[in-house]
Amino acid sequence: MRLWLTVLGLVALVVIAASSIWWLFIASFGDRQIEDFIARAAKDGTAITVAEQERSGFPFDVRWQLRGITVSRQSPDGNLTGEIPELLVEAVAWRPQHLAFSADKPQSWQWQAAGANAGRNYTAQSINGLVEPQDGKSGWRMTAALQAVNWRVDGAEPADGAASEVFAEILLPLDRRSADFDIKLNQVKLSGPLVFGRYVESVSARGNINPIPKDLTPTGLTEWQQAGGTLSVKQSAIMFGALQAGANGDVALDQAMRPAGKMQLHVNNPEAILTIATREGWIKPDQLGYAQIGVGLFSRRNASGVNELNTNMEMRGGGLWVGPIRLANLMPLVKAR
Repeated sequence: MRLWLTVLGLVALVVIAASSIWWLFIASFGDRQIEDFIARAAKDGTAITVAEQERSGFPFDVRWQLRGITVSRQSPDGNLTGEIPELLVEAVAWRPQHLAFSADKPQSWQWQAAGANAGRNYTAQSINGLVEPQDGKSGWRMTAALQAVNWRVDGAEPADGAASEVFAEILLPLDRRSADFDIKLNQVKLSGPLVFGRYVESVSARGNINPIPKDLTPTGLTEWQQAGGTLSVKQSAIMFGALQAGANGDVALDQAMRPAGKMQLHVNNPEAILTIATREGWIKPDQLGYAQIGVGLFSRRNASGVNELNTNMEMRGGGLWVGPIRLANLMPLVKAR
């Protein structure tokens, strides 16, 4: 009996010692990864500071509590600053490649354009997500969910908006040069109309960006595109609110950094399009009759007797077209100085 107790005691000591060594190794490795990430960002021109860093979770979990995170980047286009009050990164000790992260306090980001009063402000009430290896292939998968996202664009015509939730999935190969993405925004509200009103039920986009731009300033993104960078949305969808309309298709960027592509549009009661277009001044009163004829050519009554429109919605030449009707002008997503 004493022999067995001695053996069990030795085994327990070995397990405890091995677990402690493994935990310390993973924790130290994580510390170095955080330091390396901050150092790499500094080389790319982004300064990241952490006011306080705490490590815990022994023996089963490894947790890093980062408090008082600030991010800043200066460029000829303007200044980017961000504040994250508290960020928790954690993993099970025996699965260190599966990292969960969360920030339960509001985060804020500001972009101030150089030499102008225009600025952009973004806030999110909370964020949580996961970084883990991709299933069945090399590379990484990151998912993130942001709650209560708000944004404001200052300038001559200020505008703001909000989304109840933003969900993103990003797939990165090992070289991290390109990325596949799947993004969705739910319950979007805007201060100004977006073609069919101020409320959008959902917006989703799935595509690829290659290579990943290192500089997200307007000048940096323009240079990225001129050097052959591409943003390709292979599948996208918009579900409008009160209009009872939806669209899906493919979108890319033209040489002027404007959206370009074709989507299939489905609308119940398409006469509502003309009402909105007339109210917003996209169609002049003396052109309304021709527009009604154009919409009528693409409309059919369904089995319930409701008028439906199924047609292409195109983004080309800086304009948004529904059939033969140009509904709005499309501005460049970014514009270099």
